[in-house]
Amino acid sequence: MCSAVNTTLFQPSGYTIPGIPALFLLLSGILILTGCRNRQREYYPDGALKSEITVRHGLYDGPAVFYFEDGTRQMECTYISGKLDGPMNRYYNTGKRMESMFYRTNRPDSLFRAWDPKGNLILLCNYRDSLLDGPYTEFYPEGGIKARGQFSGGLFDGKWMYFSPEGNIAGLGEFTRGTGTQRSWYGSGSLRQVVHYRNGLKDGPEQTFDTSGILITEQVFREGNLVPVIRPQK
Repeated sequence: MCSAVNTTLFQPSGYTIPGIPALFLLLSGILILTGCRNRQREYYPDGALKSEITVRHGLYDGPAVFYFEDGTRQMECTYISGKLDGPMNRYYNTGKRMESMFYRTNRPDSLFRAWDPKGNLILLCNYRDSLLDGPYTEFYPEGGIKARGQFSGGLFDGKWMYFSPEGNIAGLGEFTRGTGTQRSWYGSGSLRQVVHYRNGLKDGPEQTFDTSGILITEQVFREGNLVPVIRPQK
């Protein structure tokens, strides 16, 4: 029926909310040019070009390009009046694309796509005003679906399905605005784990069973934190 994989609800592959990459924040020590629009350049210690940013009236305003030390393009984006606004693309040092999305006034707000270093699509989701909102699909590098569900205002919502690399159902989740239950199974079809969530965080008992259905571990969470077990003193 189902294959056994660890299907404890995950944050989406490190892409939970793509904020402004740290690369953008390393520019504070650069002299800001004023007046007309200019191209501002920063260099690595060895003299290699690190970034080219359009500046107007003391603010980043226009295209910006960042480079790896070997000269390969690392990131390209657009600023408007000092804020990220427009398409953003990030690349691996091989030149293959890593991420692609759109920003509005420093907030992710569009379809988000991510690829692995070999160029395989591994994540497809949507952001609205910096929050995950809409369909979410994560893929195995080989192309099969790993997880599929829906977000609403940054919270898991509706039916979620998790799959093994072979394409078998490995887990199911039912959520209403981040509150619900997730179950996963062994390959034999017997229940493996039950996890409860509230407002997008683990909240309640988390139970794990062996293949014969015997409870082997149980722990309790409150608002995402493991509740310490207080044992009576002998």
